[in-house]
Amino acid sequence: MKKFIAVKNAKLRSEAGGGAIQELARAMLASGLVDRVLTFAKGLDEEDLLPAFIDKADDVGNMALNAYAPYSLSRFVRDYGEGKLAVIGRTCDIRALLELRKRNGLNEADLLTVGIACSETPDRQNCLRCEYRVPFMADLSCVLAEDGTLVEATGDKGAQALGTGSFEELSPSKEIFDAEAARQVALAEQAAAFELQHASPAERLAYWFGQFDKCIKCFGCRNSCPLCYCKDCVLEADRGLVRGGEIAPARLFHLTRLAHVADSCLNCGQCEAACPMGIPISKLYHMLNKELSAVFGFTPGINADLPPLFGFDEKEKSDDSTLFGGR
Repeated sequence: MKKFIAVKNAKLRSEAGGGAIQELARAMLASGLVDRVLTFAKGLDEEDLLPAFIDKADDVGNMALNAYAPYSLSRFVRDYGEGKLAVIGRTCDIRALLELRKRNGLNEADLLTVGIACSETPDRQNCLRCEYRVPFMADLSCVLAEDGTLVEATGDKGAQALGTGSFEELSPSKEIFDAEAARQVALAEQAAAFELQHASPAERLAYWFGQFDKCIKCFGCRNSCPLCYCKDCVLEADRGLVRGGEIAPARLFHLTRLAHVADSCLNCGQCEAACPMGIPISKLYHMLNKELSAVFGFTPGINADLPPLFGFDEKEKSDDSTLFGGR
């Protein structure tokens, strides 16, 4: 059930979305429902955002709910997410956490997700292509408005979290956000961005090899990707693919990463944002991911379905005719 809410506290109510997210964080901490809240906090100025673990209810006023996120919060959950933790992030953060759960990278029982819709789209190409601006896959899905927050608890965990806060239920003065209209705009943006898809294979190969040749092997794309979760990366020296004292050739580096994570690309854009050479790497991953999604019927970070290569159909196991093209 959806509710449009704001806090009763006048000071908090002046915050974005009627202060509902700040009150929710405060109440979850004060009630002991969670030990820490991971979100972005204000830095030295308005544009300075820092990932922060908040463990005191009095510190929630330092939270920053900007649409732009300079880093994927899921990386911090994977590496430092012990204890009962609530994550307040954007849709791509929540989708990444859902995918990491499938890879046994997170303790699902101790994690509560609060997603904030990107109703204001940052001027980033990957954001313009995003079809999933409302985080319906989170335990609590929130859309911020001028005077309140449209919130939906998608399960028992979300309902329990919502019950810890002191909220006033309101009637929105106008439609808050048209998710389907935003999706259609994103699909049009994809059609324009993926024009290279219609080129010949030779033309596409030449284009992307030309992009890969700019690579300086800083590993920024790998280090910023929320789904590059391997502890022992095959692209490091002495891991079987690259000899000690050497680095992977640029083309091999990118093709290896593409083979590893393209089926689970979230279009979060962190790889491209981290690239000092301006390689449009997120467009390649997203373009290929859309093709794979059409083939396998799998969209990463949307539900609990496993990636296509994580299992097999029992019919495939017993039907020899499906193996090796029926030979």
